[in-house]
Amino acid sequence: MLTFHSGTYRKLEVFPEMGGDSSARLCLRSDRGEAVHAAENRTRVTFALQPHTVYALDTGGAAVRFLYLTDSEDLFERGVRFLGTEENVPMPHNFRPHFGRFLAPSAFCFYKGYYHMLYRCDLFGNGQTYLAHAVSRDLCTWRELPVLLTPPLEMCRSDYRKGGVSDAAIEVSEAGVRLYCTYRICENGSGKVLLLYRMQSESRDMSTFSEGVPISFTEMPLSFEGPHLAETAEGKYLLFGGNDRGAAAVFLYKNAGAVWKTVLREKKAKDWKNAALFSIGKTHAALGTFPKAEGEEVCWQVGTFREDAFRVRARGVLDFGGAFRVPKSFPAEGRRILFGKIGDALSYPREISAHGGRLLVLPARELYERTGEVLYDGLGENGCF
Repeated sequence: MLTFHSGTYRKLEVFPEMGGDSSARLCLRSDRGEAVHAAENRTRVTFALQPHTVYALDTGGAAVRFLYLTDSEDLFERGVRFLGTEENVPMPHNFRPHFGRFLAPSAFCFYKGYYHMLYRCDLFGNGQTYLAHAVSRDLCTWRELPVLLTPPLEMCRSDYRKGGVSDAAIEVSEAGVRLYCTYRICENGSGKVLLLYRMQSESRDMSTFSEGVPISFTEMPLSFEGPHLAETAEGKYLLFGGNDRGAAAVFLYKNAGAVWKTVLREKKAKDWKNAALFSIGKTHAALGTFPKAEGEEVCWQVGTFREDAFRVRARGVLDFGGAFRVPKSFPAEGRRILFGKIGDALSYPREISAHGGRLLVLPARELYERTGEVLYDGLGENGCF
């Protein structure tokens, strides 16, 4: 039995672990004598709350380790309020979620005064991927918001399937925000893709999203990685990475005529992961992650994008050493911000600029404002101090 005070929050969201007693029922009772029951066999159970009320949650034998309070007037400033005691070791400035395993950042945007991050996480360590949401005003301090997308229920009930949300992209316009995402469900063990589909939804406040609408692509190969959003002077496109005739490649999907267009190939690699294509200054740049004999390498290419073709003028390595992975960049207030994954946490923010026909990457100015602060106090992990 878990007892809590709702404060100013108006919702309780509970994430039962699938595979337990399917007949178990959750029961929420208030100090006013009201009781609400809900079946356990869902990936997410939501209870409406009365503010400033004491509640008791009876899990009825269901396995519940992840739950939080949400829906308040100042949610972006406070974040959700987690209940229970199990949590990850906090890191002061390298974001890591309160609970579960941080898999990778998926998409970022700047919208109405806040930086938003969508990231993939494995809540229970069973290979089921959720798309979560965090918000920040300064790129350094992040507050967790409600989980956006959960794995399909039919997958969570199966022991031989894993996967869920495999990637996402955000498009910002005057009308609001459009979210594109991919669900990829694989066979546990072999990794064989059993189901792949894409959907889009919309929001005007980056808090609530419309019900997802499936996206249909003509002749869409299962091996494509994405979606990502290509932002160029010519317009915005959906971008995918993958393999074209044995070489790593970047593809644009154009709705007009429903055709695929190979815009960039890298013959020295077999797959192009975390593809990015964007205008920067008076030039264009592409980013990508390429497999190596040991680990992966994040690289950049600078050139011109014209008539759906990218012509490379210069290239280089974005980050040396292999620790920085899954690069994700986005435009914000006249600059381009870059994040990635470092270990099991989010990297520090960086800024990308173009100088002398090359890409220059520097720490974001927000980090300099924290001069004198202890950014990280080593815990002795991996033999480091």
